[in-house]
Amino acid sequence: MTNCFIAEDHQAILCSLSEMLSKNGFNVVGQATSLEEIFERYPSSGADVLILDLNLGASWGIDTLNKVINVYTELKVVVLSMWEHTSIVVEAHKAGALAYIFKSSSPEHLFTAINSAAIGVSYFPPGMYEKLAKFLLAKEGDNNSKRDPRLILNQVELDIFVLLAKGYSPQIIASNTGLNTRTVNNKITQIKRSLDIQTSQVTWTAIKHGLMPLDL
Repeated sequence: MTNCFIAEDHQAILCSLSEMLSKNGFNVVGQATSLEEIFERYPSSGADVLILDLNLGASWGIDTLNKVINVYTELKVVVLSMWEHTSIVVEAHKAGALAYIFKSSSPEHLFTAINSAAIGVSYFPPGMYEKLAKFLLAKEGDNNSKRDPRLILNQVELDIFVLLAKGYSPQIIASNTGLNTRTVNNKITQIKRSLDIQTSQVTWTAIKHGLMPLDL
């Protein structure tokens, strides 16, 4: 069961979200309505994932996420926001959020985002992958060829990289590739070292280089 800490400054939404998660197999171990309450309550909560609204009282936007990530650098954050602009999603992920879900999304997408973040895998709303790919390609242009996984990894490593980007666990990847789990974990470590990326950047990198299906 994933332990969740919810940061949301609207009390009605906070209560509704907490109740919904509790009824669907998640353990809500803490709540906050401001940055100050996050800093006060989160450390002792035992949470696996922080569900964060970008608007918390006097703190707004990506600045909210930056302030939290700067204090808790290994934090697994799922942003739950009313902001649906592609540029905001990009900035949130660059700032360190593992997942970004719109408040207009279905509960099932939030559940998937939480479970993905808990194991260090990125997750975006349905339909967002194609928008992100187009946005990144437009921003980076010719620089997109730099550190292309297809030019750096061998075929086995590339297959593992794509499966990892899709959110598959090492155990499932091992089953799909015919390798044992220990070998897969070793290869994942080598892949991240070769591409000079962290776990939270795997999905991002796959999107940027056109290795993720765009019909998710």
